[in-house]
Amino acid sequence: MPRYIYTARNEAGEQVRGALEAAGREKALESLREKSLFPVTLEAEESGAGGLRRRKTRPEDLIMFTRQLAALGKAGLPLLTTLDIIHQQLDNPRWKRGAARLQEDIVAGNSLSQALKKQPEFFSPIYVNFVYAGEQGGVLEEVLDRLADLLVHDLENRRAVKSALAYPKMVLLALAGAVAVIMALVTPKFARIFQATRMELPLPTRLMLGFNRVFQQFWPLLLAAGIALAIVTWFLLKSEKGRLFWDRVKLRLPVFGPLFTRSLLSRFCFVFGVTVESGLPILETLDMAARGVGNRFLEREIAGCQREIGNGRPIAESLAPTGIFPPMVIRMVSIGERSGNLSRMMKELVSHYDLELKYVIAGMTRSMEQVLTAAMALLVLGLALAVFLPMWDMISLAGG
Repeated sequence: MPRYIYTARNEAGEQVRGALEAAGREKALESLREKSLFPVTLEAEESGAGGLRRRKTRPEDLIMFTRQLAALGKAGLPLLTTLDIIHQQLDNPRWKRGAARLQEDIVAGNSLSQALKKQPEFFSPIYVNFVYAGEQGGVLEEVLDRLADLLVHDLENRRAVKSALAYPKMVLLALAGAVAVIMALVTPKFARIFQATRMELPLPTRLMLGFNRVFQQFWPLLLAAGIALAIVTWFLLKSEKGRLFWDRVKLRLPVFGPLFTRSLLSRFCFVFGVTVESGLPILETLDMAARGVGNRFLEREIAGCQREIGNGRPIAESLAPTGIFPPMVIRMVSIGERSGNLSRMMKELVSHYDLELKYVIAGMTRSMEQVLTAAMALLVLGLALAVFLPMWDMISLAGG
């Protein structure tokens, strides 16, 4: 729904500024009249490629905003005063506009969670739900602190996974680029030399020339096929079934599966522990934890668990059949249920899986370095044999 920025005068003649959402300009004017406001200016807010709606926020900005909101709230300042102070200190123009909108919505009578919900480009559903839980329980500042911790933990885990995947990506791209350059520029020159000799060529050379012929004749088709494959993959991953399939498969990949699994378990346990501390009902807690991980397969399995828990079955017994959670997680959840200290058990699991994630990343990095080094060595050896074996034969014939 379009958002309109207005300047108006109230019944006392005072000028006021604000924003509202309406189905059209006439509806916006009607809404202002209902509020006894007389519009002076009314402009539709831009939401195109350069606008606020289609751009995502950096996690660091969101963490800083959450920390400031919690700190000023603990100091006993009213919410509007807190938002005004944050607005004055913000350097990012997008965040300044977002903070101004929050103030306008709260002045209009919305709660903080309702105001946050109107800006999905900044605040995710799980963020809004956390704030709502804090408002309902009267512990908003404590929940904001936990939420900031969650954002920091999530950011660190994502960076760790991206860092682990960065090296193999760069090496594979470098290998692909090197092969393309060799096939396009180097191999054709040797091919003309070898073909002119009419001698029988060794197997490595014949393979290299065969690959070169395919590359030279069909490279437009190969390029088009690669682009088409990338587009089809992108659309499949955007679909619900495609995303569900990929989220399930990536947990079972031979090399990267343990990395994705540890990251998922760490994030799930962290969100689950924080939401339990926030005092939410257990079914809502599980739902937020599943959605907070961002894995469709886990979300589907948790949905089945929620039905069983709703029927009175213990949490641990409901999670066990999914096959996602290791026995240690099931045992810790069971202990937490019986002792009434589920959040502490989740913290222990987070520490464990964060440590495991570091070990998995270190081990995978070493393994990938060895595998990629071996691949590069084989490629260089193959090219060297393909080029020098026939040259040695030519020298031998010339010497004979």
